[in-house]
Amino acid sequence: MPVRGTAPVRGGETSSQSVTDGRHPDGPLRLPGAVITITPDRITEYKAPGAEEAKTAKAAAKRPPIVNYPGDGFEHMTKEQWSKKHADFKQVKGITAGDDHKAYRLRRVMSTGYTLSPVYITDMKTVEIPR
Repeated sequence: MPVRGTAPVRGGETSSQSVTDGRHPDGPLRLPGAVITITPDRITEYKAPGAEEAKTAKAAAKRPPIVNYPGDGFEHMTKEQWSKKHADFKQVKGITAGDDHKAYRLRRVMSTGYTLSPVYITDMKTVEIPR
């Protein structure tokens, strides 16, 4: 059950725990988007993650780098122009790892013909695709 906050322990500093997956603690009732507060007296068992589990979780949560390099078909713009683009007309797309590269993210902007074109930010450091 995904939980937000710190470990609820009696005598500790946490007074409640928020559950964000929409499950009600007393049964199978699903409330999409609901936040249900569970008090520490309802928690029967809790085991803090070990150092290795914490290290693995931190590595899994790390996002891949955003690349920035000039290429064929890339839109060229400054960082200011990128930031002024409305969120509906730009995105950062995640690219999964392939045989010849690691995972990375790529900026894209809507161009003519309602297509998304990759972007090169001219006044930022060049970041190549990780190999």
